[in-house]
Amino acid sequence: MKIHRSFSSIIKPPDGCVLAIGNFDGVHLGHQRIISTARALADQHKLPLFALTFYPAPIKILRPELAPRIITPIETKVHYLQKSGIDELMVVQTNKSFLQIEAEDFIKDIIAGVFNARHVVEGESFNFGRKRKGSLDSLKQLGKDFQYEAHQPEAKTILVSHLEDPITISSTFIRQQISDSKFDDTKRCLGRHYNICGRVVTGHKRGRTIGFPTANLQTYHQEQLICHDGVYAGWATIGDTVEEMLTANRRYMSAISIGEAATFSDAKWQLEAHLIDFKGTHDCLYGKHISMTMIKKIRRLQKFDDVDALVKQITLDCELSTSLLSSKGQ
Repeated sequence: MKIHRSFSSIIKPPDGCVLAIGNFDGVHLGHQRIISTARALADQHKLPLFALTFYPAPIKILRPELAPRIITPIETKVHYLQKSGIDELMVVQTNKSFLQIEAEDFIKDIIAGVFNARHVVEGESFNFGRKRKGSLDSLKQLGKDFQYEAHQPEAKTILVSHLEDPITISSTFIRQQISDSKFDDTKRCLGRHYNICGRVVTGHKRGRTIGFPTANLQTYHQEQLICHDGVYAGWATIGDTVEEMLTANRRYMSAISIGEAATFSDAKWQLEAHLIDFKGTHDCLYGKHISMTMIKKIRRLQKFDDVDALVKQITLDCELSTSLLSSKGQ
């Protein structure tokens, strides 16, 4: 997949293309339905498939106080979009100037002018242009003028564990499931496990002194969604690049801690994992990309009376994590 970060780098396809547009935060099963519909149209008409996404999301510029945490930072979003079968991806560096483009100008100058789109595929909540005046209806209405067809696939619905009726998959719903540590339902919506990604950074190096060295994760972006403080059973994968991290065959059972290690006076918030079956030295992990996949929350954080009590609890955490991860086979 070819990635563009400027409209000027795109070679206008002479015979047109199929274009999918969206924030695609999470690249969840609803997004995947949009893209698979676009892929089918591209194959049917023998056209390339382009996707247009935004970084940051427009709401971050327009109403930053209302901007939600992001499920997939752009580094991982690109990977998941590539897996979905897109030929070329345009990542718009969103700014106020871009968001002032009128809806009809967006169609004329970008959808038709840049991409020469013959088919445009969108979800039901799609809005575009200045003050979000553009909608799927206006996109359809102007299709004849600019020689394209607009398509809206049926929304993807699923059954989740705590609701009787099917729900429509959305990024908003997924964020709530992550916040509630409902990782099985999150997986049903995403089509994969929820993970937190970033780089391994230096921590206090306290874990190694008590027999449980940890890898400390710094997320790619501060806006990345992280589940509530606590201890989790999960998996870690590591790589020299984002691609290596997300496609690594080797994964490590992990006891993951999110929050402050309140037992120590100099505690600060951190996201760290003890890689239970990792045989190397943790010093070799610094600077590498790491993905922590949450499977189950096993307890809340707590302050212990002394280090011995903490070590005893971490031992139990690792035993429980190993048991859970082995039994779930995930």
